[in-house]
Amino acid sequence: MINSLEDLMLTMWGFVPSRVLQISIKYSIIDIIHTKGVITTQELAENLKWSNRPTKSIMNVLQSIGLVIKIPIDKWTLSNISKKWLTKDSSYYLGDFIQRSSLLEKSYDKIDLVAKNDHPNHEMFVETINAFGKQEEITKKFAYSMNAMSLEFAHLVAEHVPLDLTNNSCLLDVGCGIGTISIAISQKWKDIKIDMFDLPNVTALAKNEVNKIKPSLNIKIHESDWAQWDWTKYYNIVVLSQVLHELDLSGASWLLKKATDCLAQGGIILIVGIGFQHKKTNNLLFQIFDLNMKLEIGGDNTTLNWILDECNKNQTFLNKVVSMKGGRTLYIIKKN
Repeated sequence: MINSLEDLMLTMWGFVPSRVLQISIKYSIIDIIHTKGVITTQELAENLKWSNRPTKSIMNVLQSIGLVIKIPIDKWTLSNISKKWLTKDSSYYLGDFIQRSSLLEKSYDKIDLVAKNDHPNHEMFVETINAFGKQEEITKKFAYSMNAMSLEFAHLVAEHVPLDLTNNSCLLDVGCGIGTISIAISQKWKDIKIDMFDLPNVTALAKNEVNKIKPSLNIKIHESDWAQWDWTKYYNIVVLSQVLHELDLSGASWLLKKATDCLAQGGIILIVGIGFQHKKTNNLLFQIFDLNMKLEIGGDNTTLNWILDECNKNQTFLNKVVSMKGGRTLYIIKKN
């Protein structure tokens, strides 16, 4: 919220922390510090073949946004946030996603065309389609980035499966990614039978993850998109985790209706959305993500009011709304 000249200046120059974050990944600054443990500005500059003065300024910005810690005198080490999210040996590594964000940033140079035509940016659209399964290496980086973020809240989604739906129930995970949510649910509720589907290059990764955790006859992985999926089988639980925003509102309405139609009486739909739009606050993450979707894929970040309207049309009801870690919201829809 801009309430002063200082706020306005920070917003004008708000690109600087983002660019410094991207630089820290691109030029392996985080990796170098992680390897060394503690490093001086001079040692880092020599390693990068940079000059001391601008290197120190970059490090000062990284300190200001909480990614490094300064140790007297003129030494640096990683913060816990960097160790968790920015080091390549972490399960939560988001370096590839941060590099992707640099492409998204460039697409904003052509936002006038997006606004004029209500079509996504062409370059970003191609990149996104590649990430959704068309190009193997890009898909792998994107899928594991989504997995890293989903690990923050997957256990909470599993905890909100009602006890009466945990004994020999059937679950469908739509656009499952590498299976983060389904794996968390299957580990907590071992009797649930799970069907999960996504596009071929994604399901290949999901199969590897399921086999690594525990080979299970209760988890079946299918290659499909939602237009080709056979929606005639009934399920007690349907998971729509971070997929509705890939569609515009009419497409999201169609997908939610399909999920509702294949839901058994008393069953639930677990929707994971980005941002806390249900709170009566200025949720910047929600609004930024909604605009990003317009540039990336032409989707809409679905709102609480939209979900309530869809429940009314589909004769279901919104049972619970849960704020989760990672800036996510869980919407639990129940079918009477």
